[in-house]
Amino acid sequence: MLFQQLRSGCYPDKADPVTVADLLVDHWSLNGWPPRPGSLGVFSPMIARMFRWTTEEDYYTVDAARRGLLTDYNNIYSPRNHLIAAYDNHKATNEPLFWSDVVFALWTTMNTYTGGNVRNLRYIARAWIGNEITKSIIHLALAKTQSKRMVIFKPSEEAFLATLGTPNGAGCVHLLMQHKQILGFKTIARVVVGYDGPTFQSPFLVFEVADMPFSALTAVGGEGVCNLSETSGMAEN
Repeated sequence: MLFQQLRSGCYPDKADPVTVADLLVDHWSLNGWPPRPGSLGVFSPMIARMFRWTTEEDYYTVDAARRGLLTDYNNIYSPRNHLIAAYDNHKATNEPLFWSDVVFALWTTMNTYTGGNVRNLRYIARAWIGNEITKSIIHLALAKTQSKRMVIFKPSEEAFLATLGTPNGAGCVHLLMQHKQILGFKTIARVVVGYDGPTFQSPFLVFEVADMPFSALTAVGGEGVCNLSETSGMAEN
């Protein structure tokens, strides 16, 4: 259902998307802002190898935390490598802003700082996943393929839809489908699912983002899809 909403292009954009200025006014601290390259810290070894990280100069880490609440969104942004990588994110129960709201604000402004193109987002990674629902889905998906480390799923496969429907996957979908005017019409082409570490206790997801062809939007943008409830599907983490 959530993937249908993304592919339809009919899900409404945020009426008033959050900006970095909004965060600074609204009692947020942004550690690593203004952007400073070269601060990856501890990150997923498998994802680092996937993107061939030999230098930290193209990667910017920003830790956005709401003062007075337990909300903390710690992510890596790389406009040059078209990547957003999430690795330490916690949302307080009474926090009104979701991961996708804050990440969108930082991604757009980051591209302005670095001379990048905000529409060139191609990868969204979720590393060191701690959400138990997401972890169980990843475990089942890999168990069915008998893979112990990493596998790629396409939209035609059940595991692809299952990972997009997890709280961590839903955040990535909401980021794309609620900011179409700025990001353009995007879809998820593939998802890489796997584990870090010898004990397979650190799952990760990498969503490959692609532009949605106009023909595809026309094909799936019928009335039935456009009338889908905005609240259907899993809430993001």
